[in-house]
Amino acid sequence: MKLKIYQLVKSTVNRKLLAVSLALAVTCFSVVLLSYKDGPASHGEHVTGAPFDSSQYCTKCHGGGNFGPSFSARLYRPDKTVVTAYTPGTTYYFVIITKNTTGVPLHGFQTTSATTTTGTNVNGWKNPPVGTANRVVLAHNYVEHTAPFSGDTTILPWKAPAAGTGSVTFYTACNFVNGNNKPTGDQPIKGTFTVAEGVATFADETGTVDYFASKIQTDKTRDLVVYKHGGIINMRYNNTGDNQTAVVQLNDMQGNLIYRGKVLLNQGNNIFPVQANNSKGFVVATVITADGVKTTRKIILE
Repeated sequence: MKLKIYQLVKSTVNRKLLAVSLALAVTCFSVVLLSYKDGPASHGEHVTGAPFDSSQYCTKCHGGGNFGPSFSARLYRPDKTVVTAYTPGTTYYFVIITKNTTGVPLHGFQTTSATTTTGTNVNGWKNPPVGTANRVVLAHNYVEHTAPFSGDTTILPWKAPAAGTGSVTFYTACNFVNGNNKPTGDQPIKGTFTVAEGVATFADETGTVDYFASKIQTDKTRDLVVYKHGGIINMRYNNTGDNQTAVVQLNDMQGNLIYRGKVLLNQGNNIFPVQANNSKGFVVATVITADGVKTTRKIILE
């Protein structure tokens, strides 16, 4: 009798432990997915479908939707003309237009540009517009949403690389989501657009009326976010100035230095790890850029 009672109790406890474990796993999984609302590259995910992304895109997490989605991702001159060849050093606009035939989904995207033959990163992205960010993962620059959006057009300024770079391919993935904060009921799609290296195709590039300039608003907020990913503390800093160096530091509430280092910032969002030496509690994170801008945040390390 005692043995039966013990086995019954043990079985009940095991079932409860399993239920708790599953609940925790689902909770953690949901938190991770929810955090990607501010862009997958913000959490180290590169999902454009490019060869250097292992050809993976948003379907690695999302699926099940049926919105009849499509998108066009093309490179435009300032006068709204689509180009198939770029003039080195010239500024263009990479424009993503999303469409769907069913429902009213929100959208997210991630795009990157690289040399067609070798997959070498081409960081032609100029200061990103509001609602987007330029983030670096594994030596590639990814421009992506910072929150789900409902508009159908995204305009991204892009400067062509130096002469001799060769053909450039843009890899883009768009995710049409139902907004339930889960990976279900969403529909990702992907595509590519390639431009050859060329020469000027119109006489006066500098004097051309810029159709796109008035339609975008540059994100000029020097934003600093500190978060932990994979057990490592990272800083995410939006550099609205030119490419430049910056001093990064952590101090405790008494002003004692915990960490100090130097980083190179691209235009747009930059992510870099910091060493906290197992510090816990309230600390002050600071970024001081070479152009003299100081950004500070008070955070809690756990």
